[in-house]
Amino acid sequence: MRPIEKGKVVTLRLNATELELLQIEAKNRKLKENQTAKIVLIEALSGFDQKQETFLRRLDYIDDNIEQLAKIAALAAAAGALPLDADQHDAAELREKLRTHFKHASALGDNILEMINKGKL
Repeated sequence: MRPIEKGKVVTLRLNATELELLQIEAKNRKLKENQTAKIVLIEALSGFDQKQETFLRRLDYIDDNIEQLAKIAALAAAAGALPLDADQHDAAELREKLRTHFKHASALGDNILEMINKGKL
């Protein structure tokens, strides 16, 4: 087995624009320029792409919002099905209607979420 080598020094030359970009990135990350250069190099070599990461985070956020919208839509549909003359019904009957409506609305919401997750919606 080969012994682990100590780190080697690599020197690179940056033009004025590249140096300015490095300095801005270092300031944003609150690191020294040499630390930032090393991190950026490692990220680039490993295929890390900040724009892609931001895009994926936005997709997750949108997905979470769609799930919430589906639940809200299901609840709205259930609420819309409630009788307008609820005060004329006895409490037990109204509770049973509510239970039925929300059970169906929940199932509808679950079906919508399943379609979203499978990419069908």
